[in-house]
Amino acid sequence: MPEELKLAEAYLDIEKMRLDGRLEVRWKTQPGTGHQLVPQLILQPLIENAIVHGIACSRDGGWLRLGCGVCMIGSNCACATAFEVKANRG
Repeated sequence: MPEELKLAEAYLDIEKMRLDGRLEVRWKTQPGTGHQLVPQLILQPLIENAIVHGIACSRDGGWLRLGCGVCMIGSNCACATAFEVKANRG
């Protein structure tokens, strides 16, 4: 997970420069998500889609909220990593 978040941050830095101040990023990560295993490049396409279809086409820009956390599944203590990517125009 740490590598995935670093990659997302780097991609968002590029997009912020490209959109010239029209993109605000809000992070909401739960403690304990740093050690979770996730597939490589799982966040970047979600973030890209939210920016291209939700923010870049808006003259006023908008904000992107990214969140991740760990969810317990049933009583057998299995864990799943949940991602949230939301875009809001202006």
